[in-house]
Amino acid sequence: MSAKANARKTAVALGLIEGKSAEAACIDAGYAPSTARARAWEIISSPEVRKFLNDYGASLTRSELSNMARARLAEALQDPDTPAKELVPAIRTALEHGGEIGANREIMHKHQIEISPAIQAILSKRIYEIAASEGKIIDMPAAPLSLPASVEVSQT
Repeated sequence: MSAKANARKTAVALGLIEGKSAEAACIDAGYAPSTARARAWEIISSPEVRKFLNDYGASLTRSELSNMARARLAEALQDPDTPAKELVPAIRTALEHGGEIGANREIMHKHQIEISPAIQAILSKRIYEIAASEGKIIDMPAAPLSLPASVEVSQT
């Protein structure tokens, strides 16, 4: 392969790393638009481009890869032009990463803090008191909150 061809393949790989589409990366690397449209998949699948991308990926730390992935995910979710076929998997990935679904859900929920009933009662009573002091109406539970005799809630 000539030096020029190798340089173009490297430029394609760099364009992909920057987040460009396959076609845009090929055009920016010097391929004619008609060639880029017709052969973008073939070009980005070439051994030279794949090797460059693999080497680049191997040089990144897990943290760097994770940050890049989260940034791309955020871009996809915020872009109103993201096609639905890409948006649905992006939403699922975001939910998995956030621990709402999938394997991370089990990990995230195993580490929840257990709050004792006495603390729950204190927190509930304070929430009702704060809401009442601000003139907000909150439906009180049917059964009164029961606090242990030794617990008092401050009026601060």
